[in-house]
Amino acid sequence: MDREFYAHSRPDNPDRDTWQPLQDHLKSSGPDKPKQIFYAHTDPKNPHLLPEDGGRWQLLKDHLLRTAKQARKFALKVKKGDKTFAQTAYVAGLLHDLGKYRQEFQDYLKGQKDAGFDTHHAVYGAAACCCEANSSVTGFAIAGHHAGLHNAANLSQIIEGSKYAATTKYSMLLSLLCNDFGKIDYSKLIKDSGDDILRLEFITRMLFSILVDADRLNSEEWGQSIIQGIAWRRHTFAFHPETLLQRIIAARESKASIHQKDKLNKLRNTIFDECLKAGQKKQGFFSLTVPTGGGKTLSSMAFALAHATKHRLKRVIVVIPYLSIIEQNAKEYRDIFGVEQVLEHHCAVEVPEKKAIGDSEPAEASYLEKAMENWDMPIIITTSVQFIETLFSNKPGRVRKLHNIARSVVIFDEVQTMPIHLLNPPVKYHLLLIHNHLMNISNHSLVPERVFQVSHPAMARQPQPLSVYRSRMAFPCRTFGSGEH
Repeated sequence: MDREFYAHSRPDNPDRDTWQPLQDHLKSSGPDKPKQIFYAHTDPKNPHLLPEDGGRWQLLKDHLLRTAKQARKFALKVKKGDKTFAQTAYVAGLLHDLGKYRQEFQDYLKGQKDAGFDTHHAVYGAAACCCEANSSVTGFAIAGHHAGLHNAANLSQIIEGSKYAATTKYSMLLSLLCNDFGKIDYSKLIKDSGDDILRLEFITRMLFSILVDADRLNSEEWGQSIIQGIAWRRHTFAFHPETLLQRIIAARESKASIHQKDKLNKLRNTIFDECLKAGQKKQGFFSLTVPTGGGKTLSSMAFALAHATKHRLKRVIVVIPYLSIIEQNAKEYRDIFGVEQVLEHHCAVEVPEKKAIGDSEPAEASYLEKAMENWDMPIIITTSVQFIETLFSNKPGRVRKLHNIARSVVIFDEVQTMPIHLLNPPVKYHLLLIHNHLMNISNHSLVPERVFQVSHPAMARQPQPLSVYRSRMAFPCRTFGSGEH
């Protein structure tokens, strides 16, 4: 008599006739069984058209891989040569939608299930990073890429609580993901440690920004490619600081030729030339104290472009407290550099109307509106509110721009108008960027740059933040190099 083998018994029924024969189990789970296909997004033109009926849905593995690669690319731009930061960004991209491997989410995409807490997907990748890699930095970024950054207590409750049971469910989801990508290497991820808390917070925010932007850019690129029927990529404008510097020098020379013998004009030229020279200095904090009418608008930008050329930085960000000044300066910069080089971003900006692709297609946002999402433009003119919210907000839409602040020249205009107690947190972040965060401690590193006003040759290199502003407000108005008061 042949022996029979079984795969599973029935705990509720001891009758052996109800057990599953091993042969049947192997047939149902063997190589002949079609592998389940997992999706990230439905067809943007026909969201209710299923893939088997011709709907063009985005494969989950494609979305995860493209997001991971883009996140790693962003990380290497921010912190060149740092394999740990790059690998952390890559793994965050791979795991950010781990929960979409759940059947509940796939049923939701197919319209077989309503949205609810059981279709939430971010928590499972966060649980995997916290439990498998001891990397809460990555967990925070993944858990918040839709809802926003959580605090530590809330993140712990979300991961360990019974609502999602993420700590018991993520392993099965990881096995499905590993079928697509192989085993995940957690060895080079940024780990939890006794490091400076402020530094870890800012690393978390930078990673969060990178993940949000990479995720949304891939979703947008895929969706627009389907809608327009062609390979589509968001249009961006390259930053060529050496070219822009020649344009602003030409603008200065044009203004100077009108009043060649005017004493004030000579002082403006002196200030401009001193700023150009200061642009060749090492990176750090700089200050420029000039009276009204001294030509700070052109001189500070000349410094920024010279500094960006010298250190191969990737954009200039001008932060101004007043809308009236912003509009005036933005117009002057557009006249000099061209409208395609300058992004004016504040609440009063009139965004051009969206352009319809076709009679039945949704309108596409203008390139300016898109650029406001992540500040991927050569020159940004914005408010103190926008800038500080980018540094400290927990909202994905606000923090998305943060990684594009790194390796930029930032000019704070009229900085004396900001209360001292509001300056302390941003300055601490700037010191982290310059001295510790996202940089190699060496003279030749490509490091993030922060300019508070702009260059003052007599200013001590990188002084204590509070003393910068106290001394800044106590200085009499003076020009650089002339010694006149």
